[in-house]
Amino acid sequence: MSTAPSTKGTTKGLNIPNPNLPSKDKAPSESGSTAASKKADESVTAIAQNDPAKAIEKLETRTKAVNANNIARVANSQLTSSDEKLLPLVSLKTGKPLENFPTTSKGLEKLNF
Repeated sequence: MSTAPSTKGTTKGLNIPNPNLPSKDKAPSESGSTAASKKADESVTAIAQNDPAKAIEKLETRTKAVNANNIARVANSQLTSSDEKLLPLVSLKTGKPLENFPTTSKGLEKLNF
C-alpha cells in the first residue's frame, strides 16, 4: 500500500512550472541566445500553434540535420590529406546538403567569408 498522498483530482490547485516552457514572470535569458535562434524559436512557436504535426516535422528535420552536421564535422576533422573528400554539411531547414560546399579541403580556400 502506498503512503504517498493521493493527487487524484487535485491538479487544479497545483502550480507546477514546466521547465520546457518560458516562464511568465521573468524575461528569457539573453545570454547564449542568438538572433537566428530567436527567430527560429518564434517561427517554430507560430507553426506549432497552427499545426503541431508540421512543428514536429520541422523539429525532426532540424534535429537530424544537427546530428548529421556533428558527424560530418568529426569526420572532416580527421582528414589527413587535402585530396580526401569532405562530408558536406546539411541545411537545418531542409536537411539537404548545402549548395557550393567544397568536396575537398582544397576547396575551402575558395570560400568567401
